[in-house]
Amino acid sequence: EDQHQVTLTNDFFVSTTEITQGMWNQLMGYQAYDGESTSTSFGSYGVGDDYPAYYVSWNMAAAYSNALTQQHNSVNGTSLQECYSCSGSGTSVTCSTAVTPIYDCTGYRLLTEAEWEYAARAGTTTAFWTSNGGGNLPNGYNASTYTLTDGFDLRTYGWYYPTYNSPYGSKEVATLISNDNGLYDMSGNLWEWTHDTYTGSLGTGATTDPVREIDSYRVIRGGLWNDSPSNLRSARRDPSTPSDRSSIGIRTGRSKP
Repeated sequence: EDQHQVTLTNDFFVSTTEITQGMWNQLMGYQAYDGESTSTSFGSYGVGDDYPAYYVSWNMAAAYSNALTQQHNSVNGTSLQECYSCSGSGTSVTCSTAVTPIYDCTGYRLLTEAEWEYAARAGTTTAFWTSNGGGNLPNGYNASTYTLTDGFDLRTYGWYYPTYNSPYGSKEVATLISNDNGLYDMSGNLWEWTHDTYTGSLGTGATTDPVREIDSYRVIRGGLWNDSPSNLRSARRDPSTPSDRSSIGIRTGRSKP
């Protein structure tokens, strides 16, 4: 997790919240959690139009991005590109990248890792964005704290288990404060898919418009409502298979013309 210099040559749009169940159902005609249990022994995962869509595979997230592009074109009379090539439908869809580099695609897509981290950090270089200018976890990976080194209360920004998350599960989007980019739930609530495939190290050298497409695992970011604070850090990154349907959601983006 060594920080390094990244230059992004394209401005980009990003959804202010995770895509909600209401948004998903309206566009796709089914719920992302179809075929999966919405409850655990601890309680409900959270069901309702303003709750984030979960049990979203990377493939489903790519298909949603294409559907959003189609809707945009239909409403606005535009001809944005579909960024993914998909076959199948519903929860069984499979997708791959249709436009490379992905930054050149004009339609809706998943954020690259670099875009996601830039959006999450909102100008900070610390473990977390805070309204004080950024804070770190005391004692490194303390799993039970909510007070960061700058005095910021992490419970006001991210849903995670030491908040005594009751009722247990995801929460309605935009119920905590946003970061300085106006984005909600960048830490906690649900993991979020990014476009990139996973590598164990992003390196330390300066790079421009980074994106990775050569492996099978895709990168998830942001942490989960059942995670410790260490998993909610801006730099935290994990791999997951494109077909994985678990506590992962989606935040869409688009390169700015």
